[in-house]
Amino acid sequence: MDTTSVKGVELRTDGDMVVLSHNRNGDFEKETFDSFDAMIIFVSRYKQPVFIDVGAYTGIYSIYAAMMGCRVESFEPNPKVHERFEENAGINFDKMRGWNGAISHNRCALSDKAEGYNYFNVNPAVELTSGGSLEGGIAPNTKRYPVQVNTYDGNYDPKPDIIKIDVEGHEMSVLRGMKKTLISTNAFVIIEANTEKAKTEILEFFSDIQYLYQGVFDERNLIFSPILKK
Repeated sequence: MDTTSVKGVELRTDGDMVVLSHNRNGDFEKETFDSFDAMIIFVSRYKQPVFIDVGAYTGIYSIYAAMMGCRVESFEPNPKVHERFEENAGINFDKMRGWNGAISHNRCALSDKAEGYNYFNVNPAVELTSGGSLEGGIAPNTKRYPVQVNTYDGNYDPKPDIIKIDVEGHEMSVLRGMKKTLISTNAFVIIEANTEKAKTEILEFFSDIQYLYQGVFDERNLIFSPILKK
């Protein structure tokens, strides 16, 4: 089995979209990862960082964070992708003979309503697609998987220090479902916006809850920092 090192994380190579991007561009989300590093270092000065990874894909951010000593709560509903995440986590854990962080990996989706089960849509032509979503219209002849859907506010306790959200058009629903958590914590947020409409909606949401906009990184990742609360 071949693996590729991306940001020091060993990922099984075949079919992985992160590996494909890394090999094509010579790096993967360099601007975003530089900011992610700075967030982890900042929080680590006073506590173990808690990282929430919504749309974790095959684990690049979650495994990296665990290797850096974070407590990780990750969410990935696509069954094939979830399976690869677990495999990648095992490869890296064994390589390092353990790590100071920890990963709790949830095979479910987050949204603004705890619906029990809903359908997760994927492109059947790409087994390890990074474009799966609760939103429809992913591709012709979309394959649908029933997945559990929760809200973060209603179902999870860890108070995050850093959050990454990459859910292919479902970002606003995830944000609405964790609004109480965002208001009550000092979390840094990395969130993907693939359209101008999505970017506008996300900017308005964070402005309303008094987060500071830091800019666009790697063309599509918006980063926000909190106005520190006592």
